[in-house]
Amino acid sequence: MLIAGSADFGMLEIVHRAFGDHLLEPTVVDLCATPLMLCAWYGAMTGLPVRTVRGDLSEPDMGRSGALPALPEDEEFDLITTHSLLRYFDSAGRQRLLRNWYHRLRPGGAVVTVTRLSSSVSAVSEMQANQFVQCVLDAASAQRCELPARQLRDWAGRFVRAGHSHPTGSVEEVRAAFEGAGLNVQRLDVRTLEGAVGASAPGTAQAADYAEIVAVRP
Repeated sequence: MLIAGSADFGMLEIVHRAFGDHLLEPTVVDLCATPLMLCAWYGAMTGLPVRTVRGDLSEPDMGRSGALPALPEDEEFDLITTHSLLRYFDSAGRQRLLRNWYHRLRPGGAVVTVTRLSSSVSAVSEMQANQFVQCVLDAASAQRCELPARQLRDWAGRFVRAGHSHPTGSVEEVRAAFEGAGLNVQRLDVRTLEGAVGASAPGTAQAADYAEIVAVRP
């Protein structure tokens, strides 16, 4: 199975728990080396054989020019999963991504993912950034984090101000994107999440509607 993009080892842990003692040899692809290192650490800690690939998911081989190893051209997966990745691609990039997923699935294989539904480009306001930073500081205090508050404030501020996303559109538009890539949408449910601090916060702390999608290659 393939984890297509991973901010940390959270998705890997969820999949590992879901499969339990069944044989699982996950591959994780991401542009950033940090989540790949975290996934490799999780694999080493749990004995799970995790393969990590630093690559661009919108490229056919999901590799990068000059960066090895890319995925073999003929390698296919039974399952591709990720969380909230689609909104980081514009419309054209999203279609390339979905077509790559189609070609990377075995017949009968499935994409299982979640995406926030949105109709406009998401930009973080200064008020939202400040609220996010305060949430980080509050959580760090509750967990008795030993890192200096000044350092946490700087890291959290830089992180949240770098965030932006592209509109995913309505439920109908999301369905059309998957079907346009040749995938059969078997489930598309909408769930409203209240978020940690309501609609004024950025990221996953923001209240929003999310589409839960299962799409299968015929």
